[in-house]
Amino acid sequence: MPEKIIGLPVTNPTVLKQVITFDVTAIEAVLTSGRFTVVKAEVIFLTHNEKRHLYNLENNIPGEELMWTPEIQEVKTSQYGGKNVRYRYDLKAEYIKDFINLHDKIIPWNTIRYIF
Repeated sequence: MPEKIIGLPVTNPTVLKQVITFDVTAIEAVLTSGRFTVVKAEVIFLTHNEKRHLYNLENNIPGEELMWTPEIQEVKTSQYGGKNVRYRYDLKAEYIKDFINLHDKIIPWNTIRYIF
């Protein structure tokens, strides 16, 4: 299980990654620059599928080893009938709680609009 959860701002989806330390200097510089009057976090945890996984492997897409982690993912059928994987239901609640705690520690003034 990841020690901490990192979601990069302005990117989707959120990918779980084991991290010991996290340098937030660049994020803080952007968020405290005064360019944003109201910023609300929108957090979507990764949903992935085997077709995309195979494509990423064939094309040496960086980060695929972080996106395809079957030991912590489960199969989900999309509303369109496709087979996807997502973080296991029994673990996701913990990941969301950990993410909120980390978010509140790093940027306590920020509001999370939604997280799922």
